[in-house]
Amino acid sequence: MPVVGFLRLAPFLRLAFVPSANFPDQAALPKPKAHIFYHRRLTDASDNLPKVSGYWPSELTVTKLVMGGMFDATSNA
Repeated sequence: MPVVGFLRLAPFLRLAFVPSANFPDQAALPKPKAHIFYHRRLTDASDNLPKVSGYWPSELTVTKLVMGGMFDATSNA
């Protein structure tokens, strides 16, 4: 699967981002939480998800979502 980006959370922790279209079982994926890097969009998104523009705001949003998911016991249920 092609990787579209990386996020380094710590020297020992690096996450890879893979487009969801590459997963055959879309129902197994978590629900979207936000549109990040919205300033680079190819088309407008017409939904109620937050749209985050700018590199650092997008990185901060991803970091918060990932860290929140790591420590939320209900996210694995």
